[in-house]
Amino acid sequence: MILTRPVGVSIVPVDHPMSPLEGEPGASQTEWVPAPDSSHLQAFRFVDRRDSSTGGPSEVWVQFRAKGNKGVTTYKYLFYNADQGEQAFQQLSGAGEPGKVIWEWRKANIPVTGPL
Repeated sequence: MILTRPVGVSIVPVDHPMSPLEGEPGASQTEWVPAPDSSHLQAFRFVDRRDSSTGGPSEVWVQFRAKGNKGVTTYKYLFYNADQGEQAFQQLSGAGEPGKVIWEWRKANIPVTGPL
């Protein structure tokens, strides 16, 4: 699914409002979106750097649930094209099984950093 938007208008839906990212003028983020209870993911969020003074990549942050003696882990998936980052966030938000979306990202070699 390809989403388009007018210049300067986010396609992140109203139910995921953006707020400023502290310490980074022009960057914004969604609140953490909880994953379904059946998922091995705990939550995820979108960080939009399209208008940021740093010019860094936009990111989808993903928290994986605690497992065994390992606590919650957070990874950042990097999108150097902010529109693709938004589309990835939308894909994750609309998925009944978001873990399968992450698996597809891994197969597609989406850059990732972590655990944080």
